[in-house]
Amino acid sequence: MKKFCISIMMLFCVMVIVAQEHSFEAQIIDADTGEPMPCVGVYKENEQTLERLAERARLFGERIPQEKVYVQLDNTCYFLGDTIWFSAFTRRTNSGRPSRISRVLYAELWNHDGYLVERKLVEMRDGRGSGFFELPDTLYSGYFELRAYTRWQLNWGQTEHPHNKYTE
Repeated sequence: MKKFCISIMMLFCVMVIVAQEHSFEAQIIDADTGEPMPCVGVYKENEQTLERLAERARLFGERIPQEKVYVQLDNTCYFLGDTIWFSAFTRRTNSGRPSRISRVLYAELWNHDGYLVERKLVEMRDGRGSGFFELPDTLYSGYFELRAYTRWQLNWGQTEHPHNKYTE
């Protein structure tokens, strides 16, 4: 009931932002009467605070860069008994240049049921590496997922990195 009342109140209100030198004040005006309503909150931001925050974020990105992994496959469709050849590249997010942070790339092949089929450790030299997965005849056909990551990437959580699924 509270959410419904708030959304109706916001429908009939118009927010007007009044700029004053380096600060902002918010004022809610009733759309029907044109009179100011009690203000929910006053937003005041100091330019120096925002500049310091932006500078700290920039320095964090330079001092503790993240890595991105790019993987190229030799094909998009494979059959039982085939070999999946891949090349991997790691790049720094702050410069786009090859990353030398991680020396080992973990490449994993997962089946459609969510089980790990095989894991490879790939040596990365100057941000480049390559490897392969052999698909044995004993596997069931279906969708497989190839995941590639470095240990450094695990510092920022695995959910931030996209995964691609390929068919067999």
